[in-house]
Amino acid sequence: MRMGIILFFSLIVNHLFASDILLSNIEAKGMSDNSKLLIETNEKGDINRFRLDSIEYFYMLKKTNYISIEQVNSGVSLREQRGVSVIKIKSSNLTSTGGGDIKIYFLKSALNKKYGGKDVDLVREGDDWKLLDSKKVEFNQMVLILRKFLGAPVGIKNILFKKN
Repeated sequence: MRMGIILFFSLIVNHLFASDILLSNIEAKGMSDNSKLLIETNEKGDINRFRLDSIEYFYMLKKTNYISIEQVNSGVSLREQRGVSVIKIKSSNLTSTGGGDIKIYFLKSALNKKYGGKDVDLVREGDDWKLLDSKKVEFNQMVLILRKFLGAPVGIKNILFKKN
């Protein structure tokens, strides 16, 4: 019984000192869909997992995906459309204590399944975490510039990184 009480209070304390840190807002220019990429940290400030909160206004849907560090290190899709990965991320050295390099792959053309890529770094400064672009400039917003054909999106031309 005593062990159960200690475990219960330990879980409560861990939850109280854990926090969610917004890494980046993600918006598709000209579309009503928005997403937020966050990390959930423990009481030491280490990453427990990533969280992607997506809102699709047209369908009035809110969706949350949880992503482990292991999934990022092996490659994971953040967004799929009709069974095709539109945005995926992959790292070879991401850790829960120090961050690492992340490659963002984006579908340039749905017609020929061609992907582009952007390199970013997830860095830790104390208990704070931030994303840096390839020029080591901090950003907290990703803007997807869509490629359209006859008014319909058929890929992503580019991803712009901005700081709000």
